[in-house]
Amino acid sequence: MIDLERCAPVIIGGVGGSGTRLVASLVEGLGVFLGGDLNVQRDNQLFTYLFVRPEIVEADKAEFRARARILAQAIVGPPLADMDDRKLMSRLSRETSPHGPMAQKKWIRARYQAWLENLSSGREKIGGPWGWKEPNSHIVLTELIDAMPNMRYIHVARNGLDMAFSSNHQQVQTWGEYLLDRRPVLVDTRDTLKYWCRVHKRTLLKATVLNERFLLLDYDRLCGSPHREISRLGDFLNVKCTSNEIDELAANITAPKSIGRFRQFGLADFDEQDVAYVASQGFETA
Repeated sequence: MIDLERCAPVIIGGVGGSGTRLVASLVEGLGVFLGGDLNVQRDNQLFTYLFVRPEIVEADKAEFRARARILAQAIVGPPLADMDDRKLMSRLSRETSPHGPMAQKKWIRARYQAWLENLSSGREKIGGPWGWKEPNSHIVLTELIDAMPNMRYIHVARNGLDMAFSSNHQQVQTWGEYLLDRRPVLVDTRDTLKYWCRVHKRTLLKATVLNERFLLLDYDRLCGSPHREISRLGDFLNVKCTSNEIDELAANITAPKSIGRFRQFGLADFDEQDVAYVASQGFETA
């Protein structure tokens, strides 16, 4: 079975809708394997199945590490599971959560079945770098660092004012009350920005222990200066990229029209201190 202490996954997280799918495609292009059971957004759905449940924030260390080991073993291979792993996965297949994919019994059953099929695949262990992309990874960042101290974490950040007008509210619905420590948390522009601010303050604090194994990647800068940011990403992953390889990856990046969309709506809905925090992180607010 896999030894978590020796694992060195590359993990990609961020607030949903911040550009993690683009970063995942770049990381894959740089040779990192991000798992088999992925959706169109390149999310590792086994991570979602195991961790995007409100009760995970209260899980004890043994329970969390058991889930982390199941995830790592499934990605790296060879696919193995002991009786305790099977019991845990079977139990989770019968449980739902209030929000997101975990609220859908059909989706849960499909993930459990995909895991079982992976066990019987006979797949060999991968030999290169590996990891996963799942935006919610930042929620359990401290626990992941504790379980896999050699991990690398890429946090994708996009202008919080633009994010406040996103239609992607899964994280606010799932974790808003937990991170903002109040009820109710509204799925509106004001609370969405508060959630964004809280996530980034929390992540930057928790990631300090990673030192050079933490990369804050600005989505707006990536779209504006793709060659420079891809080069930074390659350096972070210890991958030497030729100019042609960087050109090929950069050719797939197009800045979306949603960059700067907050200007269409103004700032009246937001708390001044939240807008000030966005500005302090280097994002445009006017």
